[in-house]
Amino acid sequence: MKKFILVAVAFSIAFAFTSCKKDGQFSPKEKIKSIYLQGSIEYDKPFFSEWNGSCAKYLDEKWTWDGKKLKTIDSYNTDGSLYETIQLTYDSKDRFDRIIYSDYQLQFRYDGSKLAGIDAYVGTSINQSYTFTYDGKHISRVDFVNYNSNKEYTEEMKKYNPLSLLFDREIANNMMNFVNYTAKKTRGMTTGSYTLTWSKNNISNISGTITSSSATTSISEDYEYDSHKNPQFGFYHGFSSTFMSENNITGMRSTLTQGTIRIDENITINYTYKGDFPQIATKVHHGVDTDGYRYYTYYNNDPEYYPSYTRTTITEYQY
Repeated sequence: MKKFILVAVAFSIAFAFTSCKKDGQFSPKEKIKSIYLQGSIEYDKPFFSEWNGSCAKYLDEKWTWDGKKLKTIDSYNTDGSLYETIQLTYDSKDRFDRIIYSDYQLQFRYDGSKLAGIDAYVGTSINQSYTFTYDGKHISRVDFVNYNSNKEYTEEMKKYNPLSLLFDREIANNMMNFVNYTAKKTRGMTTGSYTLTWSKNNISNISGTITSSSATTSISEDYEYDSHKNPQFGFYHGFSSTFMSENNITGMRSTLTQGTIRIDENITINYTYKGDFPQIATKVHHGVDTDGYRYYTYYNNDPEYYPSYTRTTITEYQY
């Protein structure tokens, strides 16, 4: 099984071009070579203690470079076996063209010099589409369509986050988790959008709404930052400064509402640094398992009985 349940989605392609110059903050010799993960999860009520677990430190990804271009990422299972090799391709202007997984691929769309959107395919069928709107130098809105919402598809999508290339990992994962929360509860098409608020060069708030045939879901997320350099900011000829925050996220508070359901979560992240850049990130996530109710249907999906948990994840980057 790829990725023990306690580990948050760890595909961090967003760091891929930290050394790609021109405006990059890392030098080429400090390109990421590997990423290690470890963590634990503990449910707050003894009734759910059977779901508690831990995962020792293991190699999650190995990156292969061709000069300044990231070519492949080897992704590993927790037992050390290879899960898959992810390939990255580029267009004639050395911009991202496609990211190819074993059974999935992302296609990038451009409008002149700006990234206009990303389409996600399974085989030849498009399953998700993202379109970006800009306000000056920053992205201000993300519109998306989920063409094939169902629980099975949503579980598969957790492995492939089209936004993880563009945004800080926490922001990308939170946006995708929001899409998944709605998608797994319906079938057919879901549509939605995010509005991004910036404070100088950091994303301070993201608010979103998703509409499906069965529900409308809203979310609001507030972010806090340290004063150190975010290695994602300014990579790839300044491309990512449109999407990335300049500093590193240290805290997040979110509120999700769907009808009478309200779910509040928070995350704190502490770092150790290599110079002015993060090398080890320790994340503590106080969350709610919105899947937990499926084991106790007699609760009639009452959010009071959603099991809450504390998940700790340690991510280590080697350059």
